Amino acid sequence: MPDCIFCHDMAFFLNVVSQTARNEVGYFMREDMEKPENTVNPRGNIDISKRGRAHTPIDGFLEKIGTARHVHTNRLHVGIAATLLGRQVNLSGNDYFKIRAIFESSIKPHF
Repeated sequence: MPDCIFCHDMAFFLNVVSQTARNEVGYFMREDMEKPENTVNPRGNIDISKRGRAHTPIDGFLEKIGTARHVHTNRLHVGIAATLLGRQVNLSGNDYFKIRAIFESSIKPHF
């Protein structure tokens, strides 16, 4: 689609305030039907998307992610939020192209 206008994810325009991390590592992996096949989530995993909806205030989301210095996730917006909070992020892909495509187009060139 040569006439399409590219727009970065709106999350990149958030002004977030980082807090001091209390934990070395945090696992925020999917537990829903989009979880990669044959994946076993680590002990202590939190599927943070189960704790809210589209209109849930973002403060609790950012606060929970910000508790860890190093974040492991296969949820795109968790990875973006952790990056904006200045955390080290291990962003894994899922069974389809979305995370890799957005990483290549919006995240990799800037972080």
